[in-house]
Amino acid sequence: MHFYRLICPKISAVRFRFHGFVLLVFLLSCKEERRPARGVAAPSAKNVRIQFMDVEKSRVPYGDTLWVTLEVDDPEEVVRINLHVTRGRVPMVQRDDYTFGIPTLEMGGGQHGLRAEAMLADSSLLRGSASVRVVLPEAPPEWSFRLIDTYPHDIKSYTQGLVYHEGVLFESAGQYGKSDVRKVALETGEVLLRKPLDAEFFAEGLALADGELFQLTWRERTVFVYDLATLNQQRRFGFDFGNGEGWGLAWTGEHFVFSDGSADLYLLRPEDWSVERQIRVFDHQGDVIRLNELEYVDGKIYANMLDDERIAVIDVESGAVQAYWNLAGILDKRKVQHRVDVMNGIAYRPDTRTFLITGKLWPSMFEVVPVL
Repeated sequence: MHFYRLICPKISAVRFRFHGFVLLVFLLSCKEERRPARGVAAPSAKNVRIQFMDVEKSRVPYGDTLWVTLEVDDPEEVVRINLHVTRGRVPMVQRDDYTFGIPTLEMGGGQHGLRAEAMLADSSLLRGSASVRVVLPEAPPEWSFRLIDTYPHDIKSYTQGLVYHEGVLFESAGQYGKSDVRKVALETGEVLLRKPLDAEFFAEGLALADGELFQLTWRERTVFVYDLATLNQQRRFGFDFGNGEGWGLAWTGEHFVFSDGSADLYLLRPEDWSVERQIRVFDHQGDVIRLNELEYVDGKIYANMLDDERIAVIDVESGAVQAYWNLAGILDKRKVQHRVDVMNGIAYRPDTRTFLITGKLWPSMFEVVPVL
């Protein structure tokens, strides 16, 4: 609805043991001379000043090493100083007592916060903070599409999830009081079987795993599990991670991939739905937000983005957007007589290596292939 590491040698002896917290980045070379660029520090955290070196507009290319210098007014009084990245533990390279190198490949892409803390001889603490964006060096390429076929689609279906399996479609339709899970004939759009949800649930993403269908709900923190043949509900369970909302769901063959409308995707263990890894999705500008319906194909996540007619093609390991698949104009809304909503719904056909694309309340389902 609504997811290069050149280790520079230490230039001087380390007087303190610094606990750097891991960040991925490989640096191609270590320059001796650098022009410092001041970090964006919070107004209330002026005691430790965090400065970025060779960084323009607080943006660093993914694959470079982010070099950070910490400044304090009375360094003779410092007995310990720490620097960490707020999104997780990242290994850092230390050039001297106050200069740290953070590999962005370890750090990951998108928006990051940095926090510094210095303890003085009298046990008082000085703190500082700054933010930085790790971005792709270049904009992702844009794909177009080739239309293979067009099929009817139920104009009352507020599509939130779509799965293709052995010649038929399974669809999750949303909205309070109208949500359901259904089995649909692709060629005719006929609803072959439908199981409604109680009115207090807003259905969202849908995924097929080990012969069962898993359906998300939006704000109810509930997952419904259905028998594939009968669509009878087998069980239900809750989840408690992310921002609490369920948007999109996909199955990789080993893990579920879950979106909550933010820039984060969650890789979930199937046995207990615990989070194995959180993936920040990013491009040449930073975080890519409002990730919606998901499909997994050959190591890539295809993600609808709310209010966008492009699909983000995402590397599941790094979170980097590898391409934007532009499907603008696939539905000519000028020829539609009823209200239609945004594009949402991606299903992959492994038998033809094509994709099925539709949207909320759309009258058509489109079979397409990307044109690179």
